[in-house]
Amino acid sequence: NNPNNRQSCMLRFDRPDIDIGDALEWDDESSGDVVIAGQWVINRPGQLVMGEPKAENQAHALMFALNEVIQVNDMNMYNTLEDSFKIPFLMNSFFASPDDWREPSSVIPPFRIVGFPEHTYTRPLSMVGELMGAAEFCFVTITQRVLSALRVRMHYGHPDFIDGYWARTRGGVSKASHLVNTNEDIFTGYEMLGRDERGTYVDWLSQEKGRETSFLEAFTFEAKLAQGAAQQIRSRHLFFLNQRLPVLVKLSLFFGSLGFYLMTLLTTFSIKLYVYAVLMFVSSNVSYHRLGLLGSVIAVPWMFQVGFVQALPLLLEYMIRYGLVSGFVAFLAQLPLGLVFFVFHLKTKAHFFAQGLFSAQGGYKGTGRGFGLDRRTMVEMYRAYFHSHFQDALILIAAIIMYAVISPEKGAAILLRMLSIILVIFSWLMAPILFNPFPTRDAMHEDLRQMRDWLETGFRKGIDFKTANSKGRKEAERKAALNTWWTKQEDVSWQAWFIRTVYVETWETADRWLRSLLNSIIWY
Repeated sequence: NNPNNRQSCMLRFDRPDIDIGDALEWDDESSGDVVIAGQWVINRPGQLVMGEPKAENQAHALMFALNEVIQVNDMNMYNTLEDSFKIPFLMNSFFASPDDWREPSSVIPPFRIVGFPEHTYTRPLSMVGELMGAAEFCFVTITQRVLSALRVRMHYGHPDFIDGYWARTRGGVSKASHLVNTNEDIFTGYEMLGRDERGTYVDWLSQEKGRETSFLEAFTFEAKLAQGAAQQIRSRHLFFLNQRLPVLVKLSLFFGSLGFYLMTLLTTFSIKLYVYAVLMFVSSNVSYHRLGLLGSVIAVPWMFQVGFVQALPLLLEYMIRYGLVSGFVAFLAQLPLGLVFFVFHLKTKAHFFAQGLFSAQGGYKGTGRGFGLDRRTMVEMYRAYFHSHFQDALILIAAIIMYAVISPEKGAAILLRMLSIILVIFSWLMAPILFNPFPTRDAMHEDLRQMRDWLETGFRKGIDFKTANSKGRKEAERKAALNTWWTKQEDVSWQAWFIRTVYVETWETADRWLRSLLNSIIWY
């Protein structure tokens, strides 16, 4: 508000559906006080926040970041004093302009994004925190170092330094389209790669960061990332990159980002295909000797899987950082529960990646990242993980039992052939229980009692349903009341949960998928 101007305006956000502006006038007679001369109203076409909230907050805050370099941090991050002393050296090395201003290229920084590792300070708080910290260590240290060498390291949200002028004139540090940009920060990396710019990565600087310390928070976080990865496939950025990048850069970008989720989906799907194939061969009286003569790989039971090779980079990194013996001991200490934890979350990634890919579901999910001290009951775990893990695990158990009944092989041969599948099923079913805090005998008895009551309680509509479903209410109020009523019923009755989850929500998802398919057919 400039006193030289007789009028100016001030926006107020009292209501999310309209913009309210106060027309202000300067009163010279009262020493320059401001008085409200009038008010104008502009109706909005929709809500105030129309896209992804986190990305819109970043886009709104960008106008206040006026310096040459922008650092993107989360609330759960901080710098140590010794690492703060290194930042001026990083600024001078990567963003400082030379003294010769005559050449236009000399004032352009060589890198638009400079990334560095993160140290997870929540690792000692719980076993989930330790394993999430190990996963973060693999990604921000080992993986990003390789991606930077391949020139396909993107921007992953924090704690990167970004060229401020370049970000302000290229759409910001993230994109905010609803659903498409759930993983909003990586699109800055796509923008950088599509404009033939470069980013880099340094190892000598790090920043402290907090990660999830409870199992449900880790599950929610992995689900958000997987759905966001599926939504990236529908973005125009990947379409344009696929049109212009060289084939080797395409392959590096694919296997360094979305390829991981696609391979995880195919691996999880192949587990079911393997069990079904073995069951059909046995039921058709096709012996493994005959399959071996045909050169089929399925005829050979594999005790050790190729996937164990992927753990070698972490083992070598531990040995380099902590010493040969200490690194090997630290790796072995994480291995038993780490196998269960990460096999469970590979299924999480596969399920929600497929969900986002085929039914366009997704969106930002807040995890909080607090201390994981809340114990989850068996009813809560069953409801949270049934569709993603328990359902497929129970189907595989039924298939293995049928195979064991009709197979002419001995029990040892059956166990050897199905050992890896049994370990996968164990991880899918038992991981939420193993990582549940405060595992006491009394708590287990209470969980079993609540589970029995939940299964035995019947489903009745009653008077509350008629009140919630009253036709005299508005449609939005009626849906909200029905949703509240359904939630209360699900807490006490398995039948109510089954009717809503298996019948209502499944058919709503199928209907949404069919409508999208029909729209695509009509469009083309």
